[in-house]
Amino acid sequence: MKKRLLCLAISAMLVMQTLVFAQTSREAFTLDVGMLTESQIANINQNFTRIDLRPYMNRDIRDEVEGDGTGGWSDQGENDLRMFDLFGDQEMLNVPFTFVDPATNNQKAVLGLRGQNDMELPASVEIPINRTTAGAYFIHASPWCSGTCGTYSWVYEDGSEAYIDIVQNEQICDFWGLSNYDYVRNAWNTTKADGSYRSLYLFAMNNPYPEKTVKSLKLETEGSGAYIMIMAITLTDSGPYLPATESARSITTSTYGWYEYTQPDDDKITGSALDFSGYLDAPAGKHGYAQADGNGLVFEDGTKAKFWGVDIAGEAALPEKAQAEKVAKRLAQSGVNLVRLEGFDEAILGDGDSSTTPDPEKLDRLFYLIAQLKERGIYTYISLLSNRKMRAGDGIEGYEDSREGYGIDAYFDDRVIELQKQYLSNLMGQENPYTGLTLANDPAVCFLEFVEGLSVFDYTSGYGRGSVANEAQYENIKAKFNEYLAGKYSSTEELQRVWVSAYDKNDYETIEEKNIELKTSLANPLVSDGYRTDVAEFLATVAGDYYADMKAALGDSKILTTINSNSPEVKSLEDTYLNAGGDFLTRTWYNAKPYGNNDKITIDSVFDTYDSMTQKTDNIVRDFAQNTVSGKPFVANWGSAMPNLYFSEASIMMAALAGQKDWIGIQHSFANEAYSDINYIDDFYSIYNNPVRLALLPVSASIYYSLEAETEQEYTVYTGDVHNTAQALLNQYTVDQAFAGNTRLRFVEGTGNAKSTNTSTRIIKTNNIYWDTNMGLFEVRSGRTEALSGFLTDPEEMPTFSIDVDNTFVTAALTSLDGNEIGDAGHYLLTALCGNQNYRARVNLVRNHYETLGEERIVVEAITGSVTIKRQGDYEVYPLTSSGERKQALPVEKDRNGYTTFRLSSDSEAIQYEIIKK
Repeated sequence: MKKRLLCLAISAMLVMQTLVFAQTSREAFTLDVGMLTESQIANINQNFTRIDLRPYMNRDIRDEVEGDGTGGWSDQGENDLRMFDLFGDQEMLNVPFTFVDPATNNQKAVLGLRGQNDMELPASVEIPINRTTAGAYFIHASPWCSGTCGTYSWVYEDGSEAYIDIVQNEQICDFWGLSNYDYVRNAWNTTKADGSYRSLYLFAMNNPYPEKTVKSLKLETEGSGAYIMIMAITLTDSGPYLPATESARSITTSTYGWYEYTQPDDDKITGSALDFSGYLDAPAGKHGYAQADGNGLVFEDGTKAKFWGVDIAGEAALPEKAQAEKVAKRLAQSGVNLVRLEGFDEAILGDGDSSTTPDPEKLDRLFYLIAQLKERGIYTYISLLSNRKMRAGDGIEGYEDSREGYGIDAYFDDRVIELQKQYLSNLMGQENPYTGLTLANDPAVCFLEFVEGLSVFDYTSGYGRGSVANEAQYENIKAKFNEYLAGKYSSTEELQRVWVSAYDKNDYETIEEKNIELKTSLANPLVSDGYRTDVAEFLATVAGDYYADMKAALGDSKILTTINSNSPEVKSLEDTYLNAGGDFLTRTWYNAKPYGNNDKITIDSVFDTYDSMTQKTDNIVRDFAQNTVSGKPFVANWGSAMPNLYFSEASIMMAALAGQKDWIGIQHSFANEAYSDINYIDDFYSIYNNPVRLALLPVSASIYYSLEAETEQEYTVYTGDVHNTAQALLNQYTVDQAFAGNTRLRFVEGTGNAKSTNTSTRIIKTNNIYWDTNMGLFEVRSGRTEALSGFLTDPEEMPTFSIDVDNTFVTAALTSLDGNEIGDAGHYLLTALCGNQNYRARVNLVRNHYETLGEERIVVEAITGSVTIKRQGDYEVYPLTSSGERKQALPVEKDRNGYTTFRLSSDSEAIQYEIIKK
């Protein structure tokens, strides 16, 4: 008896727990609807199930008497849907629905949910489903539509629920008017006699748990606000999908037609169509040091020097020897001939107590990597100071407060500058046992930047590394500022004739007392031009002295040097003017950069990734172009972050524009902190295991190497205007100047910049580039490669090939593989791609952070459509594995011109295709 009572008690507890779980297991879900082209949707085999809504319909589409409490539609008289007459089985936007004729259903043709306290209608309806489903399509609309109109929920057999709010102009629209929004499409509309529209809308709603049995659909409103009127519901076994619209291009999360990627085998790539190591001239340094030659570079023996590179950051710059060999091999196969090593200066110290002495084992790893790169024809660019922090053995009181990279003290504190000199000597002055040369005297080490990521002008921003760490640091900077002012002005009276604003200083601050404060508010419009100029010139003087000091510490090395690689958010032009005093100039900009400075993808990462560079002229290329200087080699450190849907465009655009403008391009980053051979993307920028980025490396290298620079056009900047009208000067720098040619700044003494015009150019054409920002299409034609990136609505004709794709966006390139110009080649590599991501990675509705990071399976978007090789002759076409191995040849046909055409499909599971003339 006791056992039986105990069992009954346990059973009761389990029932109660189940009930509690069922009541509380309710979660909101994010819409995940594929935004595809109409041709893509047409090729999908969806199985549809129409839901019979007859038993749940409670209103007519017609209302005879307004406000009588017993009406049809929303009881607003003739303001109803009486014009609708598509009854029975109908198709809307390629989805089948059943619309009930009210004459066959007791004058009921609408499932209405209560609005405006219309008590005749229910506030909640539950429709049995009792099956699995991928999602549902609704035809609905909302009278009195406003804000959150209601809630739709999947109720599962296990008692759990997943719901989504139905929000005005997101999931539903008012039946008055005619609109299309991201998750709703106008499915039916008519015009009344007064010219106003009445509409119904198709809404696609995914099921977040398609593997679960759905017990029912629960449809609800709050009751006092908007009505929801549902005309039809259809379930689908895949998707669901909607036709892509202009606004929906940026929010698609569909991976329809995507396939799982396999990481490449570098040994198999050797000698294959994916091996671009023939572009390299090994070993690096064989022609002597690279030296400045006007805007470009030339080696000591007179050979022209062109560099297309990547950067490697953090611990990834200190790999084990086997990994170093693999890295050098993969980079060479990708056609890369320059590697920038940055952000490793803290890691290389190991556990030592000084910030000046590299750990011997880690230094050996660095030496071995540089030697491996050199052997394969890859040059090295070193960034000295990035994230190194002071340590106890440095002998500086308060070292615990130091910022990464020593903060702003890197420029101001004589003791900290001495630490940098010691580190310089310990790193660059030691012999590399694998080359027999010190880094300072190895011509394969050709660039050196003293500071990464911090400009002296960042002091004026007042935050991050540029902010003041403590009072002692500020007092040191203030003392130097007052020394500078005392050297320029003989008295406070003379100073006040230049500093004419009451906001420049307080009355008690004087030259004589050396107590004038150095503010960080240069952007403050209330300070005078005189004050702003003096502060900027002081900071420039400090950085100039720092550069001369560090350059002298390098000795007689022929390495090209610069101060910093930063692009400060304030005083950008001043910093460019300052850095033009170095041997070369380098700037850094990223497209779609996440907020903060962490490259690693996390749930907390916030980013802004809405648009395509092909559709805007206000982009990183213009930023770079506005900061190049006549007579100085220019290095563009660039990156384009995931999950921007169009990140593939940047490789093509940067290679083309850098080649045209004689820039050196360095992509961030080949690897950051670590190398991962697993199928998982954990970095916004990393190339190493990213299928799209990796495939584009050799393509971009080919574009860059085979382009000749355009003739330089100079844009004069008067130095007297630099400190006070810098932003205005940049705003005058036109679209044509930024993109269409090779325009560079020329700094001239004096004042008087003239205003420029023509800032609204939307189509840019040069000998090699066509760019239509209205359409969102960029094309480049270089000697070895023709490439395009953009939104194709029709077949796009290039000189040697044409392409017609189903995808919304595509980046495609045809590259000569036999050493001939592309028009004369008989062996090609076709690259066609767009996106990749981790399997089941999910981004939120507005695409500004991840909701799930996905599984250890990278999936790649398949480009589908047709390609034509516009040359006579017979060709074979082979899809390639990521290791360059040929798969089964594709069927080919001849068009009326005798050209070879073939289809791209997801069945090939390929990014690259080898094309061979028989």
